[in-house]
Parts: sequence; C-alpha cells; structure tokens
Amino acid sequence: MTSSLVLPALVAALSVTPITPTPVSPDTVLPGDRRVDARRIRASADSIDWTLERDGQQRPFGAAADIVSRTTRDGAPVLLRVNRVSRGPAMLIDSTWSDPTTLAPIAHRASQPQRSLVVDWRGRSLSARIERRGGTPIVRDTTWQVATFDSSNWDLVIRALDLRVGTTWTFPVYDVDGLLQWYSATVKEEAMRAGRPVVVVDASLGTAGNTTLVIDRETRAMIETRVPMGQAVLRMSIVAPAGVK
Repeated sequence: MTSSLVLPALVAALSVTPITPTPVSPDTVLPGDRRVDARRIRASADSIDWTLERDGQQRPFGAAADIVSRTTRDGAPVLLRVNRVSRGPAMLIDSTWSDPTTLAPIAHRASQPQRSLVVDWRGRSLSARIERRGGTPIVRDTTWQVATFDSSNWDLVIRALDLRVGTTWTFPVYDVDGLLQWYSATVKEEAMRAGRPVVVVDASLGTAGNTTLVIDRETRAMIETRVPMGQAVLRMSIVAPAGVK
C-alpha cells in the first residue's frame, strides 16, 4: 500500500535483507499495546498523487485512492484499509484488516499484475501465500519472537500514537517479502499547513531508509510523505480528501 506505489507497499517492496532485531524497550509498541489508539484516526477516502523530484525537476509517478473505514469481518469490528494504486495501465489493489483500536493485524490481501498476496495473522504467528505469474506459489508459516504490525499500515501505526514533540516510538512490522523489520518514528515539530495545525515526523523504515511525514494534528490524516530514492525524492500528497468523518 504505500507497498506498491502507495507508500506502505512501495517502501515494503524496497526491503531486501533482514536487519538485527531491536530489543523491546519503553518506547517500543507491539500489536495489542493500548498506546496505539486507532480511534484517533478518522475514516477517510483520499485521492493521492505521487511525484518524483530530481535535480529541480518533477514528474508524475503514479496515483492512488486510499480508503480507511470501520466495518466488520466475521462478525467482529475491524479497521479496513483499501489502496488502489495505478501506474499507467497497471493497477494494484491492496486491502488490510486490523483491530479497530490497537491496529493488531488480522489479514492482508493484495492483487497486482505480477503477483497476489494472502497473509493471515494469529498473534506472533502468520501464514503467507505469494503467487507470482507463471511461478510456483510461495507459502510461509512463521512465528516471530514478537508480534508484528502489517508493513502496509506503518503510517497508521504512527498516526495512532501520541504525537507530542520529542516523542520517539519503535515498532516491528512484517513486510511483503517475509522479513521482520523494526521501524521508528520521532516527532520533530509542530507547524501550520494551509491554516491547520500539523506535526512533522521523521521515520526510519528499517532497510528501506528514512522518510518524513506531515500529519494533521486533529484528523490524523497524512498530508504529505517524502521518501528518498537514491538521488531523487518521491513525494506523496493528498489532492482530494473526501468523506472524512
């Protein structure tokens, strides 16, 4: 989701090697931790543009629709996130179901031209099936030492935390290539953007590198994200927020 071309999936796709596990410390949050409170995040339906910036030049890199809603799955309340990402004729649809308060992951389904992904979580354990076009399906059943968040929802985890300036958080995620990654986020400053109070957060996304987020303080909407990509920067910006409740 933002795996793919919206940042969660795009960044997850950049992860290629595992990193040394980070020990659990006071600033570490795990799935089920009540300090992660997704009730801070409003339901939304946003149109997003991706722009690649390099040497003072900008060019379109893709577009997406990012929809966050509260619904039920198997009779239980969940937070459903759906990303529809397009680059030219290619389309990726990425859906995740999480605990509506703690964002503990429940399921992830992704479909794109070259592969499909199915992941189901059971606490510290998960089962994953990846099917690539013309290839043999890859099946993984894994139990980690700690429970993990879904890497496609890394930004939701940050947006659901206490965002006081100076606060730092660390949390583990499972990415689409089957790796345990440790992400961290530090709240750098408060500012105003288009007349609204925002917070600026610097995040480290494991082996994928660093990014900067601008988050609306009241709605917790992610207004902008900037991701270094070699000599270029990939910028995500919301162009048409809609349906915020």
